[in-house]
Amino acid sequence: MAVEQPSDRLILGSIWSVECDVEGQLMKRPKQIIQINDYSPTAERIDDDILWKAYEGDNYKIELTPKHPEGEQTAVVYFSSNGLWFSGKNSFYDRILKRDYYEWQKNRLEDADAHIWLRDLFCCFYYYGLNPQIDSIEKIRDFLAPLIKGYRKVIFVGSSAGGYAAALLGNMLNVSYVLSFSGQFDADAYLAACRPNQPEIPKMLAGKEAQERQVFRQIEPFVRQGKVPVYYFVGSENVQDKNDCEIALSLPNVRVFQIKNDKHGMVFDKHCLKRLINMSQSELEQLYQKCAGRIIGTQRFGFWVKGWAYLPWCLYHYTKKCERCLRSWRKKFMLMQTQR
Repeated sequence: MAVEQPSDRLILGSIWSVECDVEGQLMKRPKQIIQINDYSPTAERIDDDILWKAYEGDNYKIELTPKHPEGEQTAVVYFSSNGLWFSGKNSFYDRILKRDYYEWQKNRLEDADAHIWLRDLFCCFYYYGLNPQIDSIEKIRDFLAPLIKGYRKVIFVGSSAGGYAAALLGNMLNVSYVLSFSGQFDADAYLAACRPNQPEIPKMLAGKEAQERQVFRQIEPFVRQGKVPVYYFVGSENVQDKNDCEIALSLPNVRVFQIKNDKHGMVFDKHCLKRLINMSQSELEQLYQKCAGRIIGTQRFGFWVKGWAYLPWCLYHYTKKCERCLRSWRKKFMLMQTQR
């Protein structure tokens, strides 16, 4: 199957001409693609031809929304997670083939002048990049470098594996700051905690090239050396994220926000997300001063982020909690009545 060249222009509100000097040979299709479902039995089974054809597409989107004069503009790069299409029956066909889905399209920085969305269809921490032309972490770096050049502020955003890529590439490219929601710092240790029977990523490479890519599996040295501020939000009771949280706490440039729950990804009330990602860096620093060294309850964190605007959602949360308690008590009462 011949590899199609991606379009050099993408129209999404405006036209952006992509100029990128990415050297090296194209990723060649293997005889068999070992997918996420081959080491996670609950994942959807995707035909190899369909998956590879989708991988041959761009797998990035760029949109310009000019709001500031030249020299004062902001660019944001959003990284999709490993849960991009791993969320139920036929989700690959629905999300990727029909909807051309990227995470973070609904939750974006409203004041930004350029938005760039990236996705990893193989769902393995961007190990194979975006497509056969941009097929590694280094090539993603070289692809993004000219796109973000000249912007006064550059922000990288991602959740889980998207947070991992945002922190790694953000420090490689020396961006303004990173927003990471349960992003990994040690991909192999995280996979071992989630999938103890087979923690390795899909194998499409071997030998020297595969060995060289392993350097990006633990990103602590890159984050430490890069010194880019990383605002890291994590559930304090999530077992799989425990190791990454400990690594984050050891890094001086990572601001750790520990929220008291066992969630992964969005560890706080989703109604706070838009306000949080649209905070200025000075507001994020002020929020961190309240949270540093503490484990914060979800509702308290919601009020710190949204103020009194969070009250209706807080009341709704407690109303639903009371309803669940009443239903539980009613079931117990009815059971006691029938046993008499």
